[in-house]
Amino acid sequence: MYCLKGVPAPRMLWSGHTAGWIALLFEHVAVQREVDLGLASPDLGDVMDIVRVLGEALTPNPGAEVPSVTDNVEFLRRRTDALLAAPPSDLQSLPAYQAARAGLDWEAMAGDTPLHADLHEGNLLVSDRGVRLID
Repeated sequence: MYCLKGVPAPRMLWSGHTAGWIALLFEHVAVQREVDLGLASPDLGDVMDIVRVLGEALTPNPGAEVPSVTDNVEFLRRRTDALLAAPPSDLQSLPAYQAARAGLDWEAMAGDTPLHADLHEGNLLVSDRGVRLID
């Protein structure tokens, strides 16, 4: 468990375990609205700030047991390649996905910084203190 100073996430207040269960208690975040990750969203700047802060706080990797980024996202690369090889007819924004995959520099992901491989609207909240990461 890591406490990262300056990371825009609810602070963990307590943790405990019993009978095979782990319980975590975090500070309350009053949600104002859902995060919008659309291309023209006003939230994108704040989300990119979170990614930058996480990169700074987690370099070098504070957890030796954390798997490498390339190990963690290999399944995403395989699934993306399969999807783009035979995209469904209703897939919106296919050119954007193709461009993102073409720009993926696999070797650039090697290094000593962990990667949050499933950052999405479901684990980001907009509060009165800005966008917060809850995953």
